[in-house]
Amino acid sequence: MINDESIAKTETNSKDICFKCEAYCCKFGGVIATKNEVDAIIARGYTNHFFLLSDDVYGIDWGDDGTCVYLEDDVCVIYPVRPLGCRMFPVVQTRSNEIILIECPVSSHLSEEELIKRKRILKQRPMYIVRGAENLREEHIKELQIRASKYGHQKLS
Repeated sequence: MINDESIAKTETNSKDICFKCEAYCCKFGGVIATKNEVDAIIARGYTNHFFLLSDDVYGIDWGDDGTCVYLEDDVCVIYPVRPLGCRMFPVVQTRSNEIILIECPVSSHLSEEELIKRKRILKQRPMYIVRGAENLREEHIKELQIRASKYGHQKLS
């Protein structure tokens, strides 16, 4: 089961690194969240920019340039309650359920133990959430592929 405690243990102090990177991951578009994640964001007083994709799967509005609406001056304003996909980056889950590591500035600062934890957490994510994201990403696949080419990636075994 995915819980906040297991997620918190996997996080590193990466804000400085992300700031230098200009928050690349937040300009990738297509953030997915569960109802619980959306409710937590709204409960903290943030505007709801999410829309229902399928049962318990929400997408987020993102601008023409793919920037997350919760990103202001390259800083995530919902950082303490950001969705799981954001918390796990640069370890990401593909629609084919592969777990890959995006080679961004943060990735070189993650220990092998942290990578394993993030992979385990993402593998526990129900597949209906991953599948619910497919349509949102499919609409923007060419744009996302261009953005993804900024950094390399590797499959985590």
